[in-house]
Amino acid sequence: MKKLIFTIIITVLAASVFADWQRDPASDVDKEFISGNEGIDTGTPPTDNSCWMASASNLLAGAGYGSGATIQERAEDIYIDMLNWQATIDPSNTHGTQDGGWIDTALTWWLSSSHNVWPSNPYNVVNVYGNKSKVPWSNADGAKDIGNMLRDYKQVGLSISRPRTSPGGSPSGGHAIAAWGDDGSSAQLGSNPDEVIVADSDRDTGGTDFQSYTYDDYTNPNPGGYDEGNGWYFNFSANHWFIKHIATLTPTDNPVDPGDGPTQLVVGSYKIHQDELESATDLHYTAWTDYDILGYNTDIDWQTSNSPEITESNTHVPSLTRSDITADWDLSDNPVPYCNDVTITTEFVLQGWNGVWYDDVYFTYPGGQETKYLQPPYDSSLGTDIRCDTYDDIPRLLADDFECTQEGPITKIYLWGSWDQDYAEGDPPGNVQKLHLKIYSDDPVGDDPKNPDDDPDNEASKPLELLWEGDFSDFSASQYSIVQEEYFWDPFTNSSLSWDNRIWQYEIDIPESQAFEQQGSRDNPEVYWLGVSADIDGYSYAKFGWKTTSLENGWNDKAVAWKDTLVKTDEFDFWEDRSSHSYQENGSISQGAYDCSGDQALRIGNGDSGSSVFLIMNVNPNSDQVKLRYKIPWAGAVAGVIGAELMVDGDYKGNIVSDGCLWQEMVLSGMAGDTADGEIEIKIRDTYPDYDGDIQITSIEAYSMAKDWEPLVYPDGHELVSQPVDMAFGVVTPQTSQGVFMPEFGWNIVTEDLDNTDIPDISGGYVLGSFDLFGDDGLLGQYRFVHQYPYTQDPETHTFTIQGGPGGSSAPCADFEDVKSPSSYSVGGSFNTQGYDVDFKKFFWLPSGSTTSGTGTVDTSGQAGGSGSELELDNINAEFTFNYPVECLSLLFGEYGGNINLEVNGVFSNFDNFADINGYTIGGCSISVTNGYGNDKGTLQIQGTVNQFKIGGQELFIDDVCPSCGSGGSTVTAANFRFGHSYGRPGKERLWEFSDWLTVSPQQVSLSSGEPADISLNWDGRLPYPASDITPASQMPQAPDCTVYLEGDLNEDCCVNLLDLKMLASNWLECTLAQQR
Repeated sequence: MKKLIFTIIITVLAASVFADWQRDPASDVDKEFISGNEGIDTGTPPTDNSCWMASASNLLAGAGYGSGATIQERAEDIYIDMLNWQATIDPSNTHGTQDGGWIDTALTWWLSSSHNVWPSNPYNVVNVYGNKSKVPWSNADGAKDIGNMLRDYKQVGLSISRPRTSPGGSPSGGHAIAAWGDDGSSAQLGSNPDEVIVADSDRDTGGTDFQSYTYDDYTNPNPGGYDEGNGWYFNFSANHWFIKHIATLTPTDNPVDPGDGPTQLVVGSYKIHQDELESATDLHYTAWTDYDILGYNTDIDWQTSNSPEITESNTHVPSLTRSDITADWDLSDNPVPYCNDVTITTEFVLQGWNGVWYDDVYFTYPGGQETKYLQPPYDSSLGTDIRCDTYDDIPRLLADDFECTQEGPITKIYLWGSWDQDYAEGDPPGNVQKLHLKIYSDDPVGDDPKNPDDDPDNEASKPLELLWEGDFSDFSASQYSIVQEEYFWDPFTNSSLSWDNRIWQYEIDIPESQAFEQQGSRDNPEVYWLGVSADIDGYSYAKFGWKTTSLENGWNDKAVAWKDTLVKTDEFDFWEDRSSHSYQENGSISQGAYDCSGDQALRIGNGDSGSSVFLIMNVNPNSDQVKLRYKIPWAGAVAGVIGAELMVDGDYKGNIVSDGCLWQEMVLSGMAGDTADGEIEIKIRDTYPDYDGDIQITSIEAYSMAKDWEPLVYPDGHELVSQPVDMAFGVVTPQTSQGVFMPEFGWNIVTEDLDNTDIPDISGGYVLGSFDLFGDDGLLGQYRFVHQYPYTQDPETHTFTIQGGPGGSSAPCADFEDVKSPSSYSVGGSFNTQGYDVDFKKFFWLPSGSTTSGTGTVDTSGQAGGSGSELELDNINAEFTFNYPVECLSLLFGEYGGNINLEVNGVFSNFDNFADINGYTIGGCSISVTNGYGNDKGTLQIQGTVNQFKIGGQELFIDDVCPSCGSGGSTVTAANFRFGHSYGRPGKERLWEFSDWLTVSPQQVSLSSGEPADISLNWDGRLPYPASDITPASQMPQAPDCTVYLEGDLNEDCCVNLLDLKMLASNWLECTLAQQR
């Protein structure tokens, strides 16, 4: 067999130019006289009557025959075979093109020739319907039949002639074309279409171009001209030509149902989510199966005028003729924005097996950026904008925390915001002139022993040290969405809640030379805070707010506002600190009996009155508000006015009483005069007899006004009152243009053969299915599928098998944790980690020379950026064997000197730093690198099918060598399995609208192991089967509305009524048993 694997463009027909439905892909052989397509010889174009062979070649390619990487290449390959055949028969037949013929003759010859190296292909039945004389095909449903054959992946050629042009004349001419579509939908046709789409070798301009023609009325053909009787005429020329006959190439039919051959249709529809902030401009995927693909179609539901590149191959199953199709969609004319779904739908026509695998699925992005952290805007009426501008001279600043799990510079930040009382009509009330961005380190709750400058008493995490800041007046702003009456809130003035109707998106690009370099890893994440404030202009009432995210999308602690708030300025433990704070006591003062978390109580009074204590506490000068917090575990007898009185700077502030060891507080206003010196005097006095005024007190704290981070909760009047506030923002770092790989997975269905295929209640049908894919971070995608089972198989019982890919993100990474540490290896040495062999090989220097004296060492030196053990390569190469093709390979590295060797699929590269190869293609794979400038840590990704991989260096450390580029080692599960049934083939839209599901157990299956998981389906009488016997499928009655027959429903009309009673009464007292004698 001639085998070629390369890529050409397969044309996708635009609905605005052609009819609504066409087989895709479709081939269009050019007759050899077309310039540039001289066939087997070059030179002066001869008379060319090879249209019958060109049409037959299209039909055979549509059935899967021929050699090449696309259907077009395969059709042209077959056409050359036929030209050679005709040239051999008649040497005077220049180029084999001068003699005419019939489509079925060419089909029959090629199928029986040595060129057909696929004898098991079931498309071997050639039929002719109509006349080989110049008489119209007299089939009133002929146009419909052609369309339905094409929809059933049968191949149809049209043999046509022109009517007479004068009275008494005769029809003349003959031509052959291949039918590929019409103006119907993708569903089976119920009536004749108005148009037909064909490939015509007489009207080609090279490549794949198709023609659309309009049928005449069957009983009134060729208006304005002569006709040869009723038939299917169309506007092929001014004198409309008619179809004499059709030649078909179909699979071997079965004796019970001629419409149901041994081929099976399988459909896999995969909905994926574009979750990067940057719009995607390309979608790449491979769909494959482990049975030879006879025919196929693949499409997406995203609008684009560009044609995909489709490549056929046998990459996943080399023993097959065709197991894979790989599609690249250029979406640059209509990029996919953040938070949009794209559905891929692939159909395979297979023989005796159903199954679709998706692999190598990813978007690509023009800016080469990766979203590292995202809290999306709350796009609902509960969304809130918190004012962060300085238009009224209040220095507002908001901040929210985020987690970093990978090193790298932050080169873009996305923000969302709104304008107070923006009606969402025309321009907003103001404009953002400048955005002030800050990044802080984290001060976690409580005492952080690693940081002496933290607040050991903070009850909520907050920003600590300013690490980076930048002011940006050059950014992009665009309308994000319109949401009626969101909230607008200014916590800096505590003004009433307001509203807005529109969300704006702001993209701030940060030059890499000025970018903040974040740290952190999956094993040791780092927490930062993003601070935001804005300079604006506009109308006098302009107010700008930073948008919140939803409660579900908020992370860790609340967002904070840098504002005047009460901060702790002093504290005093009464029993332990009596030697400080100018402490004085008078009267009955003693150690109390109570203890609050290690703080011993001080007793003031002892059944008498007049006892007191005095102390001085520090406050912020001129603070108008002071808050006192205290713990009083005991107060005297409950009678009248109890507790001791509190005096502050000589003024009575009320009595303080017991609440156990709980903190109590008192807020004092109008204190600016008392705090001018930065101190307040506190006196606690027992003024009541007996025990009424006695108290035992352990601690007191003083708070005064200062700038500090105040945690934010939604205010009174908000529907989310008292709930925590988190802000909406995205953090982006440089990355390759290729996005995250979706997990590889596949499925198939096996149905048991029936013992008796002559029973009258079988006809074949379609099983529909649905499940969802989940990863560690939530939903990865949704999936729908169709399985067509033939009449020979049991319609009620099926076994559904689903399996994760061997090289997907679920496969383990070579992390060297299972290798003895420390251990060293020389050239010729080897070890195995996580089931992968690692062999050590010769190293090559730059610019020349080599050595076999290097060493590979497994140790825990921490130089590669991972954790635990890693592999150090000193003047040596390490070759990794994964035992199966890897669709994407990634690793962590630390490189500290010398040159680097890299070999992918036998292609060797030698370079100084990893950054030198970023964006290059090596061994057919694209290379992407983060960092890699020398003396640093980074990541390497090799994207594409990797069959062989070797790497080495002079001071190179590597870790986590993963046969994936997504969430390596993450958990991938399929869940929410649902199944349905249909007698008619469901279209793409109906597949996603189908709701009559049967749920089964288990409801969740892990795909991380790569092992298959089986789910048994048994409808057990739920399916109503119309009678078939020998009736063709096209004449089958519709299935009844109900899915279960009640026991008394004798006529199976879905109702128990008098009709059933009539049937029962008609046989009243009759018996089928032999009478007893």
